[in-house]
Amino acid sequence: MLNTTTIAFKSKITKAFKILRLMDYWCKQNRTCCNSCGWVDIPNDKRDKVVFYHLQDNESLKDNEPILYLSWSGNHDEIIKVLSFVGIEATCGNPESERIECLKGNPIPAGPQVIL
Repeated sequence: MLNTTTIAFKSKITKAFKILRLMDYWCKQNRTCCNSCGWVDIPNDKRDKVVFYHLQDNESLKDNEPILYLSWSGNHDEIIKVLSFVGIEATCGNPESERIECLKGNPIPAGPQVIL
């Protein structure tokens, strides 16, 4: 069962993905079993701007783990700014080789409310 922190985080990540889609990112939540299958699933014409997490990552949400990792391509600074805007603290230590790390329980308030 998801705790209240995880439920709030899921709502924030859904808002972030909606905004990223408006910015032409291909975004999916819990769509494939693993990272390899996730990348195979992306249409060839969408591979330049991608943000997703897969079933194995989703298990960390179910287990109430403190971090969710996002696979991505595109502009990591842009993605992190959108995540921050909705109230998710995110980092990517090495954009050449790492996924974006999102902290689920962080207290960052969301930016101005945007109706999507």
